[in-house]
Amino acid sequence: MIATLDALGIEFGPTHTEVILTSRGPRIIETHLRTGGDELWNMVTDATGVDLIESQLRQVLGEKVLPGIRETLDDPDRVPRAEAIWFAGAPAEGTLLEVTGIDAVHPDHVKLHLLGAPGAELAGLQNSFSRLAWAHAHAATAQEAVTEARAAIDALAFVTRVPAAAPADLL
Repeated sequence: MIATLDALGIEFGPTHTEVILTSRGPRIIETHLRTGGDELWNMVTDATGVDLIESQLRQVLGEKVLPGIRETLDDPDRVPRAEAIWFAGAPAEGTLLEVTGIDAVHPDHVKLHLLGAPGAELAGLQNSFSRLAWAHAHAATAQEAVTEARAAIDALAFVTRVPAAAPADLL
């Protein structure tokens, strides 16, 4: 990843690089000269205590932010924690009637955000805008955080009205 940022001439500021783990090792699929989306900047703040948005603004204004970031990360009183996010995609084409299972989410360490409301027209999972919900969890380890976030999404049921296929659609 460092070679990619070096090739682009990036010397400071936040970047967002997405990596896929393959059988031949990690492969970069895209990189951006901005913070990541999908709640990533909030997850970084929650996990580390470092506010990327504030740090970026202060850096753009000429302030040296790295010493403060290092101080925050090295604080012996900081309790390390892991963050994870899991998404629910639209399960089918049709109309969303109801979302159930919300009461199974543990709000003390999982934040659930519903993106689809009853009445929404669904077209299946096409992109990040066709997601119906996300769960952001924190825990002592990454595996625990992923397990909690995934469990919150798995507890949801999206009751959907799917139109019957017309005979011409079956041919």
